[in-house]
Amino acid sequence: MNDACPHCGQRVLVRLGVMLSSRLTEIFDVIERSGNRGITREVLGWMFYGNKSKCDGQRCVAVSINHINDKLCSTDYQIRMTERFGQYRLMRIA
Repeated sequence: MNDACPHCGQRVLVRLGVMLSSRLTEIFDVIERSGNRGITREVLGWMFYGNKSKCDGQRCVAVSINHINDKLCSTDYQIRMTERFGQYRLMRIA
């Protein structure tokens, strides 16, 4: 489902039944495709926020993941790290 936000007009996409912005959808898709091996914050920072410093890019990734998880709270899924500075993975939570 591709729609525009009724408030700001930004393109909105649906993943796992929740609406996400374009950037959040791109980040979600990369993490989902990484499967069990996951993907690090450093790689995501470079991919999506390469124009920022390494530290700022990684902070932006962390904030984006928090936004995605806020949206996913109504589902059985969350994006999590299994250890500090580990890989992000899409996980089903019980």
